[in-house]
Amino acid sequence: AMIKKNGFRVSVVILFLLLSSASGLLGQTTYYWVGGADASYSASTSWNTLLGGGGSERVSTANSDILIFDGSDISSAAGVQTGSITANTVVNQSIGKLVLQNSADVTLTSGAGRTITVRNLGGTDFIINTYSSLTLGASVNLTMANNSAAAIDGDLTVGSGSTFDSDGNGVLTTVNGTINNSGTVLGT
Repeated sequence: AMIKKNGFRVSVVILFLLLSSASGLLGQTTYYWVGGADASYSASTSWNTLLGGGGSERVSTANSDILIFDGSDISSAAGVQTGSITANTVVNQSIGKLVLQNSADVTLTSGAGRTITVRNLGGTDFIINTYSSLTLGASVNLTMANNSAAAIDGDLTVGSGSTFDSDGNGVLTTVNGTINNSGTVLGT
């Protein structure tokens, strides 16, 4: 009887530890761009939990959100939609990760100075895959938080009046692609 009791306690402790370690993952939600070729970055309808739409919109934002621009399907319209993306009306925001994949070609714009801060969720937090490109245009800044990591295997263009800041403590930026700078690049 004593063995069963201790076995039960061990099982409860193991279950508690598993749930505790997973709790950090529960706040992370992955959203795909479904706004098409030209839409508001801040509109809830521009993001969806499923590539191509059909999941949940990004009604509320969290600093652990993972945002993905996937060039294989950029819209919630029927059929696969591809092409260049202009995500306008960027807002000041902290996010968990930013990923450009599958030949995504994205320009971020704003009418006033805005900063997206990419936090450190572990692993690589800002990713531009090969054949993908990101342009920081019209007063949009991208800042890497302390101890975060970036992998630029495609192209990053920093437009006039914009900043890519990877100068924080412990930030690791690996560039196997290209950074085109007409603005300010700090720390790479």
